[in-house]
Amino acid sequence: MRRLAICAPTAAGALAALAVAAAAAGAKVYGPQKCVKARLRPDPIVFACGYGGAYVGGIRWKHWSRDDARGVGTFYLRNSSGTGFHHYRARIRLDRIRRQACGGRTVPLFTEAILRFPKREPPGDWRRNRLFCAP
Repeated sequence: MRRLAICAPTAAGALAALAVAAAAAGAKVYGPQKCVKARLRPDPIVFACGYGGAYVGGIRWKHWSRDDARGVGTFYLRNSSGTGFHHYRARIRLDRIRRQACGGRTVPLFTEAILRFPKREPPGDWRRNRLFCAP
């Protein structure tokens, strides 16, 4: 008879399971707005928080749930001279829920944004982005 080994989950896996369990229990899941506030359906979402040189704005959220969020908007990327922005149509999906401090409160928060550009892509790799929120 074969014995099955039961592996204990890693700390990261346990934290992820707790966040998902909290979301499944009916807790609202938030996204970081301007890197400083936890909001449902945030707009804009900034990726370069200190610099402010990359963000998605004008977001129309098509789907928002305890598992993920999806919408469309415009990705803005500061130009090389720092005097303006290039803009690109983008589809955005928020993912990876973690319970963390954001804007003075601890909440279930989406911590990853996945971008898809249906027409033209910006320079650099902006497809997968980690989201930040000041505690």
